Amino acid sequence: MKTIINLVDDGQLWKFHGGIHPPSRKERTNKKLIEVVAMPDALYLSLEQHIGQPAIAVVKVGDSVTKGQLLAKQDGFISAAIIAPTSGIIKEIGLFSNNHPSGIAAQTITLTPDHLDTWRERQPLTINDDKTAIINRIKEAGITGLGGASFPSAVKLSTNAAIDFLIINGAECEPYITSDDALMQQHSDSIIAGVEIMATLINPKRIIIAIEDNKPQAIIAMEKAAEDVANKLEIIIRAIPTLYPAGGEKQLIEVLTSKQVPSGKIPADIGVLVQNVATSHAIAQAVLLDHPLLSRIVTVTGDLVAQPGNYQVPLGMSIEQLLI
Repeated sequence: MKTIINLVDDGQLWKFHGGIHPPSRKERTNKKLIEVVAMPDALYLSLEQHIGQPAIAVVKVGDSVTKGQLLAKQDGFISAAIIAPTSGIIKEIGLFSNNHPSGIAAQTITLTPDHLDTWRERQPLTINDDKTAIINRIKEAGITGLGGASFPSAVKLSTNAAIDFLIINGAECEPYITSDDALMQQHSDSIIAGVEIMATLINPKRIIIAIEDNKPQAIIAMEKAAEDVANKLEIIIRAIPTLYPAGGEKQLIEVLTSKQVPSGKIPADIGVLVQNVATSHAIAQAVLLDHPLLSRIVTVTGDLVAQPGNYQVPLGMSIEQLLI
């Protein structure tokens, strides 16, 4: 009898219960290149923008900071550092409206950019460096899951569980959003570099990059990037049927492996680890360039948006600033 790994190697896919086909609404932006937005005059950096304990500020009002400097340290194992997205002056530290449905306030560092974008000293690592050093770099870079959950990535990658499948999520099943699609088309090599780094940390038996089949250009780009490293790492690029919410972590695991995550358990408990393509890109940037998580790609679109597109936005930029 064939094992799950054998069936995956054969290209088999499975189905999860339910699923719908909402209008994709991706046409406005799925061919748009990523644009870097201008730095605003203020950044509002919440200390609670990740799962786990809020970060603890290590700067004070009036401090001058450089790009990439630590602003708030993690508090405990499940927490994340907050890093300065640019150079400037700390204007305020206090309660500010958070991105929570209730509008609840959270401790927030307000940074006034000086528009010089002056970097701190950087010290890149290589994939051959000590695993502890690489994990620490990912932790120090403030990287959390960029697929939505914002779980600290270093915690996930510190697992002692035996991992059968490392799944890189490029499904992007939600209507309107095309940021991951654009990232895969334009930065496939960096995503693959992040995959290589994660593979050295957790030693999975199989690596699968999953992309919904409504993203043909992303699939082509990722296949080419995976082919370029095929002599040292085998990566499966798997096109999956377009169906919402196939990009949900548990649904994607079932589609690719037939496995279901039991209630109260996490994917690592069944030998699976999932990271988003944007997280993989961020890990490569942090380890190989000493470039912490300072920004992310977002899609701005809709009937009333004057310039729909995929934008690289500094962390701490308000939606109001982005829409102006």
